[in-house]
Amino acid sequence: MEIKLCIDYPDDALEVHRGLIDNGGWVDLIDGYWGDDTYHNGYREYSVANNADGIWLLNSCDRYEYLDDVTEEDLEEGSFLNDDQLQAIFDHGSLKAAQDMRYNRIVAVGIGFPSSYNWEIAGNKLYKAVVDAGGKEIIQIEM
Repeated sequence: MEIKLCIDYPDDALEVHRGLIDNGGWVDLIDGYWGDDTYHNGYREYSVANNADGIWLLNSCDRYEYLDDVTEEDLEEGSFLNDDQLQAIFDHGSLKAAQDMRYNRIVAVGIGFPSSYNWEIAGNKLYKAVVDAGGKEIIQIEM
């Protein structure tokens, strides 16, 4: 049993394993907020899947959760937006584009896991390896 990790840049080293996903696709494992400090924090979703080669994958997905409740009317009315919200909208050209942005990367790959492992067991083993190696840990789960 082997676990390969990619939690730093270049962050696409494990993307070669994405391939065809079996067993109904990606399953949500855990999502919520991570935080290193006041200025380095965010929202992340981890999901797990098994690819056509029988390899377990852990995907990390970042998005701008602080835009979830912002509407076009808010922009038109000049409602207060914080610097992070304004920057995301500026970077992507529109509110909708910023809200739709998803940054996905394979952060862990499990090779040779026992066939008795289901998505939850494999996913938790991969997630623990990511956190133990210094990857982003979910510290506040979104309900």
